[in-house]
Amino acid sequence: MDQPVTCCRRHLLQAGGLILVAGPLLASCGAADSAPAATTAPDGTLRIPTSAVAVGKTSYDSEHKLIVSHPADATFIVFDSTCPHQGCAVSTVKDGQLVCPCHGSIFDAATGGLIAGPAPRGLTVKPSTVEGEEIVIGG
Repeated sequence: MDQPVTCCRRHLLQAGGLILVAGPLLASCGAADSAPAATTAPDGTLRIPTSAVAVGKTSYDSEHKLIVSHPADATFIVFDSTCPHQGCAVSTVKDGQLVCPCHGSIFDAATGGLIAGPAPRGLTVKPSTVEGEEIVIGG
């Protein structure tokens, strides 16, 4: 009678060990780089240093729910990270694409365009410019 308890306990311990080892590895592989939080300027615009996003990378600002893409030299595109399907925060990058963690919609990391649904459209592009060493969002 003790065997089922021992078996279950052993499986739980093995699974727990696997989670402890694999969990951080999996979490670190797919997340977009974290950008320093945007600062709010007196004029109400948000500003992120251009150095915060390397060329070919995508960064996620969780505080302001923004994704900043730097697909090529001197080119920055800012998206609202809210998935147009059901409002989940898109913050995961897989094979150069942004993936919604809730229902699997896939977006182009360089343009925000929809690659695969269930989202009905791509991510919303936020108006932005580059001024000196800063990406200026809004205004």
